Amino acid sequence: WVFLSNPALVLDANNQMTADGADTLDQLLDGDDPWRKDLPASASGKHSFVVGAKALTLNYAHFLPALQGLRFDHDGKAWHPELRLDPNALPGNDALKESFDTLWRAVPAGAAACAAVPVNWTQATAPVKALVVGDAVNEKAVAATIGALDPLGAVCWFADSRFNAPLFVARTRGEWPAETVQVLAAVADSAWSAQTGDEEKVEVTDNAAGEAQRFAASVPSLHGLRDKNTGEPGFEPTLARHGKTLYFSPDRRNVDAALAVADKQAMALGDLGALQGKSVWLFYDPQRLGRLTRAEVQNVLPSDDESFFREVARQRLWPRLDAWGQRQKAAAWVAGQAAGEGFVALDVVPVGNAGARDTAAR
Repeated sequence: WVFLSNPALVLDANNQMTADGADTLDQLLDGDDPWRKDLPASASGKHSFVVGAKALTLNYAHFLPALQGLRFDHDGKAWHPELRLDPNALPGNDALKESFDTLWRAVPAGAAACAAVPVNWTQATAPVKALVVGDAVNEKAVAATIGALDPLGAVCWFADSRFNAPLFVARTRGEWPAETVQVLAAVADSAWSAQTGDEEKVEVTDNAAGEAQRFAASVPSLHGLRDKNTGEPGFEPTLARHGKTLYFSPDRRNVDAALAVADKQAMALGDLGALQGKSVWLFYDPQRLGRLTRAEVQNVLPSDDESFFREVARQRLWPRLDAWGQRQKAAAWVAGQAAGEGFVALDVVPVGNAGARDTAAR
């Protein structure tokens, strides 16, 4: 027997069996596992939960081909995470281990969650060219800038910001090409410099030594952060370069915090002793992550229209988030031993005091 949660899994709009559906059913009825290649569950664990590449990368697998899946195996006592990687899909991966330490030293402490992201930057060449190539920027300049990037980047969320406004961090292993400043300026101007009335376009800031450039703008959006003074929602997308590191976030404060780290004025996540010298794929602070989750739920449940759901969240979700933050301390998932089928075991390492980030007024 094969049970389906929805007939549309195998039937088209005319209630006819699809070719893929028929093939899958045939394999299941023959006792085979058609998903084994893409979603290999553990053969030894009592339970195995697997997240495929599309879900793990939020459908950005085109840019993240090295991420093949995430698996949680239960041995009867606890869950054990494992990450599936395809190192052959990541150009320049020969120095991947050396990239972790320098990457986390560029990320501000006090994050709710951070993940290392192995990016195939060559996949981004075509869309960037389509965005910026013109009189000021040529194709060679774009290719040179993208080609200089280290394949390991990071994405971080902060409790006083939003889920849709994380901080992205990328680095170069060597020196930036001479055309990098022009490419970054063109990206900022083309991506989010649309004027609102007579307002200015992109704000450009350079430091005296020419070590850093920052491109910022104000973009009204119903899904943005509310301005403390006006109450109007919007984003302040900011792209910055400091030394060998690139930063971007729809929330300017995240980039400002990262630049403070680059200027040795604030603590970096990589300064934490528990993370030094380790291949950290994921960091999370349950207390801060709980606050961020609570704020997001409140934002998507308007008080006038969704009072019932808000009351359910208040009675059931808030206490669980609070308990999670109190009972579980900040931790990191560190690459461990190979677990077979392309998976690498992720050892959970307690971090202790994960540093503090002051809530900044927007």
